[in-house]
Amino acid sequence: MEDYEGLTINTIDTSSQSICKLLTKVLQAATETRSELRELRTMFESGHKQNKSNSHRFEELKTLLPLQSINAMENLERSIKSDAAKKDLFRQYIQSIGGNGYKDNINRIYKHVFSNSMACGCSWLGQKNNYRLVDKELIEIIKEVVLNSHNIQLKQFEFVSSEWFRHAKQRLLREK
Repeated sequence: MEDYEGLTINTIDTSSQSICKLLTKVLQAATETRSELRELRTMFESGHKQNKSNSHRFEELKTLLPLQSINAMENLERSIKSDAAKKDLFRQYIQSIGGNGYKDNINRIYKHVFSNSMACGCSWLGQKNNYRLVDKELIEIIKEVVLNSHNIQLKQFEFVSSEWFRHAKQRLLREK
């Protein structure tokens, strides 16, 4: 065997084979990565289109919100109870509102769903001859979304909610 600066041809052949195996593995990994990127691109593009259609679908819901009267709320309640698609759309809309922390999230949701003038005639438990909200389907959906999004107890949700409705008159006066 020929010796080239301490390397034999056998050693060079073995090194070449190792490099070829390594390059083959790199090529396979690159091919897999490219395939995964194509899948991700497809998922992203379909999700992006879906987001556009959801915001378009929210437009119909946004024409009803914020609710201006108890009658409008009862109509939305009936609609959501009788139509699973509308219920799901309302849930998606509530999820899309977001907020910085659970209190901000709850306040932002109520601001989008209830007008201050309507909220003045409501209370969490229906005290002082106000319209009772605690057991309404809209509230159940809001509660579900908030409790699933934040690590809080039901009591915290109920407290922030009751406070939001309790201060509706103050907010209404500030609006005018």
